[in-house]
Amino acid sequence: MSITETPTGDTVRRLRSRELVTHVSYLRALRTAAQDTTQTQLASRIGISQPSVNSALKSAAAVLDVRPGFSGATPYEIAQRFDAGELTREQVVDELGRWDYRPGSPSDGYDWSTFDAGEFAEVARAHTEHLIDDATYDEILIRYSEQGR
Repeated sequence: MSITETPTGDTVRRLRSRELVTHVSYLRALRTAAQDTTQTQLASRIGISQPSVNSALKSAAAVLDVRPGFSGATPYEIAQRFDAGELTREQVVDELGRWDYRPGSPSDGYDWSTFDAGEFAEVARAHTEHLIDDATYDEILIRYSEQGR
């Protein structure tokens, strides 16, 4: 896309995904880098103030670690990374097809808000939000069901 072209909705969505996953990657890297240095030294190395490092590290504390063997900490993050162009279709199908999803739980029968759809709902959300297309979603479902879950 050139600077003079009007961006499409898909382009804007992909750029947003790229922005979000880049920020999460930044926070994880900052948290890791901070383990071996002082905040003042880290601030000097990356060109921001020490209070900014401190604030970012507070945000970084809430960021989940990437699950070993995967490209993200959650199924939704993996879908975002695919939408951002960091993963191939084959990678997203592989990772989301073999993820060990936390199961949901039914409503208590009185309060619908106690219903939990489980972790696979993140894949459904990614599909609804067009991070993954119909064919990719179907292939993920097939791979997931082949795992015998």
